This record gives sequence, C-alpha cells and structure tokens, in this order.
Amino acid sequence: VIESPKQDSPFRREQPAQKDVHEIMRWVQAGDIREVDPSPIPLALRLRKPELVPPAFAPFSPALEKPIHTLVLNGIDRQPGIWLRKAITKNFSSDILETIPLLKDVTGASRVFFAFSKGAEPGEEFLKGLRELGVEPVSCPNVYPIGLNPLLIPFLTGQEIPFNSGGARQFGIVVIDVATALKVHGTAHGEIPSVEVVIQVTAPSAGIDTLVRVRQGTLIEDVLSALSISKKDLAKVLCGGPFLGTALHRFDIPITQEIDSIFLQTEREIIRYADEACVNCGYCVQHCPMKLMPNELSKNCEYGNFNVAEGMDIFSCIECGICAYVCPVNRPMVQLICFGKREIEAARKES
Repeated sequence: VIESPKQDSPFRREQPAQKDVHEIMRWVQAGDIREVDPSPIPLALRLRKPELVPPAFAPFSPALEKPIHTLVLNGIDRQPGIWLRKAITKNFSSDILETIPLLKDVTGASRVFFAFSKGAEPGEEFLKGLRELGVEPVSCPNVYPIGLNPLLIPFLTGQEIPFNSGGARQFGIVVIDVATALKVHGTAHGEIPSVEVVIQVTAPSAGIDTLVRVRQGTLIEDVLSALSISKKDLAKVLCGGPFLGTALHRFDIPITQEIDSIFLQTEREIIRYADEACVNCGYCVQHCPMKLMPNELSKNCEYGNFNVAEGMDIFSCIECGICAYVCPVNRPMVQLICFGKREIEAARKES
C-alpha cells in the first residue's frame, strides 16, 4: 500500500559539491523532458556535443557524431493566437539567461541565436543580457509559420533541412524553444524533475484566453472545470492550437509535455469542411511555405495514388494548415495529406 505523506512538495535531488556537464545531462535525461516540436532525436541526446554522447547511442544516429556549431533558442510562438512562448520569455527571462551558458557548454555551439517575432520584442534588459552572453537576438517576420523549425532554421542560418536528412542535428544545428529551456533550467539548477506543464487555454465564446500551470496527467476535463467552462456548450476541442492541433472526441485525455495549448469551439464557431472537388485555383500552391503543390497532393491521396504523392515530396509537408485555410471550397487538405502519409508508412512496414 502506498500512502501519501499529505505534503505537496516537489522531489529534489541532492546537489553534488561540483556539477559538470556530464552530471547535468544525466539529470536532464532522467527528467524525461519532452518537446512540443517534433524531432527524430530525443532532447537529452540532441543537445550533446559528440564527446558527451554515450558510445552505445552513436551507431544508431550518425548525426550525433557531427559537431554542433549553431544553437537556436526559439521564442516565437508556433501559430496565430498562441502567445505561450512570448509570455515565458517575459516572465522567466532570468531563468532563460541562466540556462544559456549551460546549453552552450553542453552543445559546444560557437554561435547562438535567440529568435523572436517582430512586434513582440523582449525587454531591453533581457536583450542586453543575451548580448553579454554572446547570443545574437534576431527579429523574425511576424508571418506564420516562421516559428516552426523547417522555416526558422533557413531564415536564421540559410541552411535548408531536407526531410529525409535526419533533422537539423545532422547539419550541426540544434533548436530548443524557450518552454523546453525553462524545463532544462528547472532540472539542471533546481534539481526538480519536469512534472508540470504550462499550457494556453482559449475559449473565444467564453472570453477565456489564459495560461495555466498543471501537473502532467491532469485531465482536460479537470482543466475546463477549474476555469468554469461547461462541457455541454462545446462542440470541438483542439489539442495543440487552431492550426496545428488535433480534434479530440472526449474530455478525459491527460495533458502531457507535448501539449502547449487547448482551443475550444462551440457549434457556431466550427467551420465545416466540404466534400467538394478541387477547382484548381492555385491559392494553396501560392501560400504553401514548403513550396509544395497541396492541390495535387490532396487529390492523389483522396483517390489512392499514394506512390504519386510520395514522389511529390508529401513527407515535406509540415501540416501547417495554410492550404486548408485559403481553400475557397473548404477541402480537408491537411486531413487528406495526413491520410496519405499514414497509408504510405503502413505500406512500407508491410513490404
């Protein structure tokens, strides 16, 4: 029988007399820090310069043997309507500054960027602190989806990252967002495992747009109850935001570190997709940030021509949702492309 001591105090590790990067990275790895932005290599391995990578892991990912020359701290929110990273930069600026020397020691990066959106500039004191640490603050266009790694990395470094290349680490580049950097700070400096998550909850009909700090595993329905949001008035719950989120069919879903926002809609606020044929207007092609042809990709996926879709670089699609947003006939572009990806991956596993 496990009995609670009826104390709500966080577990803390004992601090050794001297902490080196090896010890700190062991703590980060044990803390099981997860990121919202997808990456083929876990954070605790991706951050390490080659000499810090355990020999057992190197054969499985040749990218880990490449030296890191560029570190990017991403303070740009992932999509419109989300201001989580902006708030973290403003309210936890000192913690972020404390974490930067650690990240530089662990990665061995010679160049460090801090990216923020134009019009959402951090305070002068924070920018001064960045420059004193040798970090280059960069104001990025306030255009979605510049906050996503496939667009941010080329903007800052000029390096394109092909989809099948193994990620930015293969090119000596590491990106970490400010929310994840804050978790690293808590684990490395406070010796506290990452057990809490800061998420943004937005319910336009109820006039709610706020940040909440919850324990991992807290159910979405409990968050709604704490904010006095009635479930019976909701018709759609988007976990992950309005553009990049996934619609849920139930409320008893636990919140994990991979979730940064919850977007709630009533029946009147939902935009229904239509089962209409593509009119070949070209709007989606003009606006696709990855320079793909979403019209052709979605049509080939709709009619089962998955080999053709694969040949058109379907896996380079970052599922930003812009094509569906501009489509004049409201075709479910992203859903069709995601369907095609799943079918291609399933066929690969069977072969």
